[in-house]
Amino acid sequence: MSTSPNPENPNFDNENRENSAGQNPYGSYRHSENQQGQHQQPRQLNEQPGQFTQQPGNVGFGGQQGYGQPHHGQFNQNTGFGGQQQTFDAYGNPIPSDAKMIAVLSHLSSLVATVLSATFLSFVAPLIFWFIYKDKPGYAFVRVASAGAFNFNFTMWVINMAAWLVIAITFGIAAVFMWIVFLATTIAMLIFHIIAAVKANNGEVYNYPMQIRILK
Repeated sequence: MSTSPNPENPNFDNENRENSAGQNPYGSYRHSENQQGQHQQPRQLNEQPGQFTQQPGNVGFGGQQGYGQPHHGQFNQNTGFGGQQQTFDAYGNPIPSDAKMIAVLSHLSSLVATVLSATFLSFVAPLIFWFIYKDKPGYAFVRVASAGAFNFNFTMWVINMAAWLVIAITFGIAAVFMWIVFLATTIAMLIFHIIAAVKANNGEVYNYPMQIRILK
């Protein structure tokens, strides 16, 4: 006998959101530790007056609704033990608080490298973050953030190298116009890295524009 999907079931909500929202541009980053607690007893919809019900996270008298489970797929914060806040990304994966901070640093490190190296080595910092956290359980959010930062910075680096090549071929004549390219890429890197850092602090994955997708 087939069972009709329950809209209150977190698994059903996750599957619907993943199918409707499309595939994550950087690939799925669910881990086994994120699957714990998914098979939970659904809340009772029809409760009799005066009936006492107790379910995980839901206690009520006389049909009064208690605290339900968070709806995964949104950027929700749910109070855990000790008053700590738990954030979920758009795909229902819990994001550790330190993972958000590290993701912010991966974006801002690119910004610092852009200024110190005149955009030449801006892609090195997020690449280091990606290598450190790409296989670390629970830090897939950092991997996605650093991959996006690297891909964007590498694209800007390719554009700048192409501009320098044109200057070399024309024996410096094209430098009269190529400074516009250097200025545009620098401004773009400053703006988009700041936006990405703010998004990461909120537990959101920022999709950089104009990027060659090398890392995932």
